[in-house]
Amino acid sequence: MSSEADYIKKLESRTFEYWLEAVSTSATTWLVVEDMEKSLSWRVTAPLRIGRTLQKKVSEIGLKQGMKKGVERYQRKALEKKRAK
Repeated sequence: MSSEADYIKKLESRTFEYWLEAVSTSATTWLVVEDMEKSLSWRVTAPLRIGRTLQKKVSEIGLKQGMKKGVERYQRKALEKKRAK
């Protein structure tokens, strides 16, 4: 019985370690992404990324629907930024 209890405790500690690693990795990744999005190169290439996204949407669902979805997405993003301030 003691060996089973030890085994369960070992699993619980591993689970906590995995969780802790996942959380710290997520936080680190989030900070890296946040720094990248603030960089000059990210801001300069924004129009290219927008154009490529619209190009993909247009090829998938057509020009009218693709443009509509693109406009809705960027309006939503602008509203989120405005609310964050």
